[in-house]
Amino acid sequence: MSHRNMLRNTGLCTVVASLAALASAMLLEPRTSALAQDKPEICTRICAGPDLTCSPPWIPTKLGQCWACCRFDDEKLPAPAPSCAPSVGTRIALKADTGRFYKRCRNCQKSRNDSYPDTVTAHGTAATGAAVFTVVDAGGGKVGLKADNGKYVARCNGCIDGAPPDMLTVHATAPSPITFEKQANGKCVLKADNGKYVGRCRGCTPGATVEDVVSIRETDPNKPYVQLEIVIVK
Repeated sequence: MSHRNMLRNTGLCTVVASLAALASAMLLEPRTSALAQDKPEICTRICAGPDLTCSPPWIPTKLGQCWACCRFDDEKLPAPAPSCAPSVGTRIALKADTGRFYKRCRNCQKSRNDSYPDTVTAHGTAATGAAVFTVVDAGGGKVGLKADNGKYVARCNGCIDGAPPDMLTVHATAPSPITFEKQANGKCVLKADNGKYVGRCRGCTPGATVEDVVSIRETDPNKPYVQLEIVIVK
């Protein structure tokens, strides 16, 4: 065999050996990723870009400057990024800029002829009970919010004594369309059927039993009191 052929065969064997070693070491020892500090995982030995896709239960994970497919313990999966487009059937809580939650509040505001006892306020301290709403289909590509009492959140014009004209109440027997929008800072806003934004309104209702009620009067989604964090409730 000529010297040139020997070199060619040696190089080919080196490539084959390297590929075999890579295939046999596809799984790394548990390590810590940037997405899940101090949480054990097993990752594939690849160095991909941020557009990497993985098949469940493997998830894309950043390891230093590389992305790899990693598998976590079920109880140690990184929390999913918050979404401003919760799917129908999802139970959510709406966290205001004060850290309090929107909540159905009975007899907390004086309504016209006492016809609208359930209104939405921003005083809840936990994402439970009357602070939890279910996303429902409102038709036409829109969604609505169903409260814990089985009724739907809706805009109510002239319903609350002394308050701004449009307030958020829980009185509708059919879903009222609401649009979720995401802002550049990652916060979410809710746009009502009148094109205005739902927002916390401090001291806006005379005689209310809580300080922060919820009105629908703002046209600027960048105002902090209309911006929300959507919390998924399991």
